[in-house]
Amino acid sequence: MKRSPLFGVLLAAGLGRRFDASGTESKLLQNLPDGRSVIQHSAYALISALPNALVVVNQHQHSAALLAQCLPLGFDGVTCAHDQHHPEFGMANSIVQAIQATPEDCTGWIIALADMPYVQPSTIHAIRDALQAGAELVVPSYRGQRGNPVGFSARYRADLLALRGDQGARQLLRDHPLQILDVADAGILRDIDLREDLLSKRSG
Repeated sequence: MKRSPLFGVLLAAGLGRRFDASGTESKLLQNLPDGRSVIQHSAYALISALPNALVVVNQHQHSAALLAQCLPLGFDGVTCAHDQHHPEFGMANSIVQAIQATPEDCTGWIIALADMPYVQPSTIHAIRDALQAGAELVVPSYRGQRGNPVGFSARYRADLLALRGDQGARQLLRDHPLQILDVADAGILRDIDLREDLLSKRSG
């Protein structure tokens, strides 16, 4: 039987308190200079390489707006609990619920962060191609610095489902051999953390 394809996972459940401590504004819904929002850039880059993709949001007031920007692109939505005061509901929880929402026989995942809109689609295509060629854990690197998104083969399903806390999959990256993929894409190192990040131009 043919296995299910690779899935893209876009993590958009963070609270973004450094951008707006009050939580009134979502950094993911802010527009970049070209008029598209942060999450639209991130979503387009991911789904251009992986037509099977999920976006993970939490139960805050911006979730409906975030889904409204991703679902028309072809994403499926996953809504999870996220409580900054309880580590068990951190980034790991988003990853776990996304993996649970994919078929058990899928061949792997590329996990991307919604607040990294400068990642080029070509980088995600390259990670996808490496996984399809047999790589098991793929990390992009720009000028010697490792970044995101990260590709995981199906071998890591149990490990991803066992994640806890707000460190995401960092422990897996420390404990397992990686395929480092050199890319000409500075966007793998750049996220939207503060308001001034919205004005930055793409580079690399």
